[in-house]
Amino acid sequence: MRARGVEIAAISPEAPAAIAAFVAAHEIRYPVLADTEASVVRSYGILNPNTRPHGAGVPFPGQFLLDARGVVVAKSFSGDLRLRASGTMLVDERLGPYGPPATTASTEDLDVRLYLSTTALAPGQEAGVCVDLAIAPGVHVYGRGVMAPYVGVEVCFEPDGPDVLCDQRFEYPRVARSVEFAALGEALPVYENRFQVTGRVRLRWSPPLTRFTPAAVHATVRRLAMPPGPRLVPAEVRYQACTATDCRAPRTVKLDVPLTVLATPPPISE
Repeated sequence: MRARGVEIAAISPEAPAAIAAFVAAHEIRYPVLADTEASVVRSYGILNPNTRPHGAGVPFPGQFLLDARGVVVAKSFSGDLRLRASGTMLVDERLGPYGPPATTASTEDLDVRLYLSTTALAPGQEAGVCVDLAIAPGVHVYGRGVMAPYVGVEVCFEPDGPDVLCDQRFEYPRVARSVEFAALGEALPVYENRFQVTGRVRLRWSPPLTRFTPAAVHATVRRLAMPPGPRLVPAEVRYQACTATDCRAPRTVKLDVPLTVLATPPPISE
């Protein structure tokens, strides 16, 4: 299967019959390799020694992104079988956001466009985030390294506490330069023109109810499970702007980010 010109394939330690049933049930359109002897997993060095039995050939969950020559250009792996990268995350991080932004907002200082590598996540999955900030002409935005009482730019999802997300982390580019403000008698690090904040957010994991779940814990599993369906996840961009003559008050741009929580698929028996 090709997406944005990228070939997609998967490797699984399951038996061919189990893979075939899963592929048919979920209408998967890309090739899935049955690596029952763990030869591919071992060659990549991603065999998970914590699984039982150790010889089962279960890999650490993750992705490699290869270029046209077969060289690995990016990867994302998790040591926890419950936590996974979404399928498009590495592609968007490498090639840039694809498609329209998930949400936008504007002030007189900033135009904010927030992109997600996917807006549909299963519990435990990560999505790539790109926040594109276009600064108005003649305006600067204080960088992350600015000292109090000034406020540097910051992106935050769910500012009032975790609900659907369990993790978020962002990287901020180096500031363009430090600007001398004669009226303040200080040189302050600032962004200007346009810059991007990138990172990842992870949907919190919730235990699936399967045929293997003991009856004694069914009620607990149902209580902890995250109901599938669409959500609006709050996010904020906090910043303080300035001009050559004016230091403006700190502001907060509020965003509603659409996310759909996917239902956990039931296991497919051989």
